[in-house]
Amino acid sequence: MKYILYILLVIVSKYSYAYNYTINEKVHIDITGYIGWKQIESFQSFSHLKSEPELGFIGNVSLYDDVVLYNQFQYGTQIDEILVYNFIKYSPNIFNEIDMHFYGGKIRLDYGLYNASRINPRSRTGVIEPQSIYWSALKQPLTSGLGIGAEFRYNDFIFKYSITKSVIQNPSEEALIWTGGLLNKLNSNFGDQLFAAFEYSPNNKPLLLKWSYLYLNFGDDLSQLGINTYPELIGKDVNSQLNTFGISYDYENFNMYGELLLVKSPVSNWFDLNELSYGYSFGLTYNASDYVSLYTNYNEYNSELDQRFLKNNNLPKYLGFYKDLSIGVNVHDSNWLLGVEAHYINGSRTIPKNNISNFSDFEQYWMVGANLVYYFN
Repeated sequence: MKYILYILLVIVSKYSYAYNYTINEKVHIDITGYIGWKQIESFQSFSHLKSEPELGFIGNVSLYDDVVLYNQFQYGTQIDEILVYNFIKYSPNIFNEIDMHFYGGKIRLDYGLYNASRINPRSRTGVIEPQSIYWSALKQPLTSGLGIGAEFRYNDFIFKYSITKSVIQNPSEEALIWTGGLLNKLNSNFGDQLFAAFEYSPNNKPLLLKWSYLYLNFGDDLSQLGINTYPELIGKDVNSQLNTFGISYDYENFNMYGELLLVKSPVSNWFDLNELSYGYSFGLTYNASDYVSLYTNYNEYNSELDQRFLKNNNLPKYLGFYKDLSIGVNVHDSNWLLGVEAHYINGSRTIPKNNISNFSDFEQYWMVGANLVYYFN
């Protein structure tokens, strides 16, 4: 597969181009894409992050001046993976001071600092977007939903809100990842996934402040483990609530960013910090020239729910946390991108628990990633 893709790269780089076509004054089609390969070499292997094609395209159809049909596709083995986002956007011009956009379909949850950029290798920071090792394990409930949403922009402020149904590919496996086995499987109906975000970015200043909130309800199908461990959850829905606070700032050739994540489980309290799971991420990117970028990132996640269970059962702490330190370089021009990065990882919270026989192998290990990508411009 990899060598076939290399041959296609040569052909595509010679003959491909982006497609822009105006049928008439009211209808416009815009298609862009990329093709390449991502290679992952790890001292430990796991299924949710692997070597695979960097292959995707975005197709927009603009109707009149206020309606856009948006489709984004990527390489995948299931339709939910292949069709990343598919929605209609309506942007009525009602108030001069306020930009309004309304969405319907499989929409993107613009959660945190990363979700808007993590798919396209042109826009993401590196070979593997910061936190994507963890996000890839969590599948799509964190990144997209089926439903409706709205966005309002006024001066330097943006507010986003959506009501959706979680996209669940494997209910049993994702129950193990999201709830540590408290549920037999995940369920989701319309309204079980609620998202809100507030952004502030002052004009003429390279600063972004962002707050994101995500509510996920996964149903009440408690496993025997869940019944034995938390009998107070019997007959109740198991849900998770995530609050994220992020900041990004550009100074000359540097971009600096940081993010704090607080997670409430169904048996914890927002007002008791000792009961909350938490994570944080910070990083630095240095644009050495128009063609070379150097970057580093550290991110960590600690599951309070897991740690409580591990302590009660005399299991090692590293099963309930995840820490990742990475450094990389990105060489690019208008069409080509070559990236190389290394990760030092400690902990196994991201690893699905159903197919690993020796979790001590995942306590500390190295991972290296590289990608070569061509863009149609």
